[in-house]
Amino acid sequence: MELKEIKLEEKIEKYLTTKGGYVVGDPTAYDTLKGYNPKSLIEFIKTTQAKNWNRLNEIHGETTTEYFCNMVEKEIK
Repeated sequence: MELKEIKLEEKIEKYLTTKGGYVVGDPTAYDTLKGYNPKSLIEFIKTTQAKNWNRLNEIHGETTTEYFCNMVEKEIK
């Protein structure tokens, strides 16, 4: 990759993480078979949709995360 392109990518990432509200994820946590990062997805849902997550948790209890991820995977397929 050209040095200029790397610098551009670094600038874009810096802007998105300092002003755009983005968070740099852990690329090693990305599950290539599932097509997403389960931990990041659950954290995002809990943060942005707490009321719905709590309702789902009341129904499924300890299996909420597993149930939700299964539904996500079904939709991805």
